[in-house]
Amino acid sequence: ISKIEAETDTKKQLLEKYRNEYRETENAGVKAATLEAKSNELEQEGKTLRQILDNVAIYENFCEKFSVAKEKYTQQSLVYRKKQEDVAHLEKAFLDAQAGILAAELKEGEPCPVCGSMHHPQLMTLPEKPVDKAGLDSAKKELEYEQKRCSDYSLEAGNCKAQSDARLVTIIDLSRKYTDSDDPDRIKETVALQIKAVADQYRETTRLLENNKKLMNRRTELDKLIAECDKKLDSLIAEKGVVQTEVASCTSTRDSLVDTLETIKANLEYSSYTEAKAVLSGLKNTIKKIGENADNTQKAYENCKNELLGNSDSAKALTSQLSGMKITDMDALLQAKQSKSDEKRIIMDKLQRYISQKHTNEAALENIEVLGETLTESSEKLLWMKPLSDTVCGNVPGKDKIMLETYVQMQYFDRIIRRANLRFMVMSNGQYELKRCETADSRRSQSGLELDVVDHYNGSQRSVRTLSGGESFMASLSLALGLADEIQQTSGGIQLDTMFIDEGFGSLDEDSLSRAVSVIDSLTEGDRLVGIISHVGSLKDRIDSQIIVKKESAGGSNVKILC
Repeated sequence: ISKIEAETDTKKQLLEKYRNEYRETENAGVKAATLEAKSNELEQEGKTLRQILDNVAIYENFCEKFSVAKEKYTQQSLVYRKKQEDVAHLEKAFLDAQAGILAAELKEGEPCPVCGSMHHPQLMTLPEKPVDKAGLDSAKKELEYEQKRCSDYSLEAGNCKAQSDARLVTIIDLSRKYTDSDDPDRIKETVALQIKAVADQYRETTRLLENNKKLMNRRTELDKLIAECDKKLDSLIAEKGVVQTEVASCTSTRDSLVDTLETIKANLEYSSYTEAKAVLSGLKNTIKKIGENADNTQKAYENCKNELLGNSDSAKALTSQLSGMKITDMDALLQAKQSKSDEKRIIMDKLQRYISQKHTNEAALENIEVLGETLTESSEKLLWMKPLSDTVCGNVPGKDKIMLETYVQMQYFDRIIRRANLRFMVMSNGQYELKRCETADSRRSQSGLELDVVDHYNGSQRSVRTLSGGESFMASLSLALGLADEIQQTSGGIQLDTMFIDEGFGSLDEDSLSRAVSVIDSLTEGDRLVGIISHVGSLKDRIDSQIIVKKESAGGSNVKILC
């Protein structure tokens, strides 16, 4: 019992040590989860910071491209303006030559076919080197080519500028968490320092996370050690109970033997060994005296002695058999049997519940696995369908809301704008050029088909809504003509032979009206018919073929045709 108690104390001390250590690792799982979340957060923050640096590099590349394109545009603008002046001189020379030819045929007293005057005081003379129509047309084509190059360089510069500005907005939005500066160099420097700081924090967090994972592993190990200690303690307590039962049995046997010894002592004939020895000595003398005549007595004595030895051996055998036996308490055994029966019934009930729960869980697990496979397939399908749907519907986060049909329209719209600019630049005397706005005012609404106007006089770009009435008319007319050109170019077999322009010329000044009429005159080349509906008197004098409609005071209208 002492040995068991000593081992029990040792196990209790070890168990207490394990439990103290287990309590110290109580928050290891929570700390590990917190550290892992922080590690993921730092990793994501590092990706965001590296994304900022990537955007800064792209921004710097676009800035460099913008500088190159701007320089090209500046040089080309000078070439275009020079060519424009040359074409103007050639056109004036051509008109002077036409007037000179007409003047050469005039005679005093005959009416002028232009003004009807009978007197011709100062006639136009032919220039030394007259310009023919082919030379003028060739110069105009060269002017259109230089204009297209100028427009292309302007478009390239505008695209680079828009890209760099958009990228700068992205950089500022992403870096607003780390700095209030809008300077890309300052942002780049700040983000580089922040990346180093985040990397240091990530390494430290990873180290702490590894330590907590070791504590979690130790906690699992302690669970097993504590369970083993509890099991060993239960075993020692049971063993101690068995030994205590054996001690009680031995104590009972010893007490019984002591009582038997006292009974034997009480029934002895002599009170001491000395007295019995003295009597024995007297008896031996008596026996010696009668020994000679004790043959029969001797035989009887031998028989009794042999019988006594046999009985003594039997007594020893019985004593040996009884020495190992215990006193059995039947009431305790019956009570223990009833307790074990109750425990068995409770365990069987639990077993039936566990078996039922196991079947239920297995069925649920089978359903979960089937649904999990379906969910995995749906998730994989959603993984590639959702971005595709967002792209087609124009719902990509952080991007302009441009739907697929709008994107297709943008491609045609750009081609229409390029054709429209060929005439709008002429009408505006090289000042204005239409350009599709590539960035929306707000990413909450659909975009992609808004128009801006590039003012080449001051190098600015603004919305077409800022144009005046006359400028808006010229822009609308240019777009209509560009649309007609694009339809004829892309739709085989379609010819727009007739076009009507209704009003709008009253908002133009004299110079703008002249350029607009010049553009419209160029449309009539070939078999195309252009009709103009207008109340502008100055425009009437520029058109030869007219249909004049006048209201009658009595009602109705009067139509007059002039050819």
